[in-house]
Amino acid sequence: MVSIVIKFIKSPLSWAIGLIILSVVGIYQKLQIQGIISLDNMAYVYYNPVISEPTLASLKTLFLPYIYWMPLTWLTHMLDWAIFKDQFNAHLILNVILHAINSTLIFLIT
Repeated sequence: MVSIVIKFIKSPLSWAIGLIILSVVGIYQKLQIQGIISLDNMAYVYYNPVISEPTLASLKTLFLPYIYWMPLTWLTHMLDWAIFKDQFNAHLILNVILHAINSTLIFLIT
């Protein structure tokens, strides 16, 4: 078991993945104290009953063709609200985690 861990630590791939994750966390480290960003988060999430009061009908509403159609974004906001309610710094930290995972996956497939 120890030899597997040592091989993993010595692997250049593990160092590259670690560097990617540290870079993402380093860039976005201040988000843990940020809270809500007042550009559009209040309108998108807090005052939007489709997001802040999720029901089956509101889930269907996400996929209707609006002018500014973005169902995946609305769905992630809905899931964030269902998990964290109005703790907006937790929403942002979850986005950083997803960004680190996506950056690592992009690195691995290229």
